[in-house]
Amino acid sequence: MVILVSCLARDLFFCQQGLFRERDYGAQLNWATCLSLLINAIAVWNSRYEMAALEYLKDTGHEFSDEDVSYLLPLLSEHINIHGTYHFDLGAPDRREGLRPLRTSR
Repeated sequence: MVILVSCLARDLFFCQQGLFRERDYGAQLNWATCLSLLINAIAVWNSRYEMAALEYLKDTGHEFSDEDVSYLLPLLSEHINIHGTYHFDLGAPDRREGLRPLRTSR
């Protein structure tokens, strides 16, 4: 689990290769807090979609045990675009009526 957090932190901190280069303790604490917030947001996002995927699998007749589910990790990030430009329209109406549709095939 520590390795996955470290890999995710390095992915999110791609410019600095996952290292804090500031000497000031306050600046390091600020970077660490921001990084922790991002990691937690990704874990929550992944957990919501993992639960939706499990419900979909259960509804379509797939069987799995609770032990299988215990191996799921919400820290994977290959499906998240962490590079690029993002636009957040704060004036747009709230469209959080549900989750985006799951991809049922690859």
